[in-house]
Amino acid sequence: TGTLRYSLAGRSLFHRTCSHRANMRILIADNDLRVRAALHVLLVEQDETNTVAECADLEGLARQLQEFEPQLVLLDWELPGHPAAAFLLARAHVARPRLIVLSTRLEARSAALAIGADGFAHKADPPEMLLTTVLRVMAEQSGHPVDAILRPLQHLAPEH
Repeated sequence: TGTLRYSLAGRSLFHRTCSHRANMRILIADNDLRVRAALHVLLVEQDETNTVAECADLEGLARQLQEFEPQLVLLDWELPGHPAAAFLLARAHVARPRLIVLSTRLEARSAALAIGADGFAHKADPPEMLLTTVLRVMAEQSGHPVDAILRPLQHLAPEH
């Protein structure tokens, strides 16, 4: 996996724009300790009510899915132990958490979304883009209006 460029610059903007408390259980599944640490800090700084767990391989992912019962999983597309695609296909048969796929490969985006990922983030993207994706997926999970949460952040998103 690649190195994540996430810093904590701008974190207070995201915290202020989210008027509700998510209180989400988020699982980070990535074999790179630096990626997990950066995402953990970023997600807790975004909302201190978030509870974040981590795992580094497929075995840890399976265990954490049962024990931690996350509402949102940030999954490295290249997670060691088994392709992330297999996880996406398998989760269709159980109560499933929301899922954002992380990858250093942009071409993984279409494949991940096609088989059921709720979002995608390139590991080289700035933290604002990841947080926008996380907030959108969390809002969809919680039933909060997505537009109301993302409207103050529109100036940060790249134009399509």
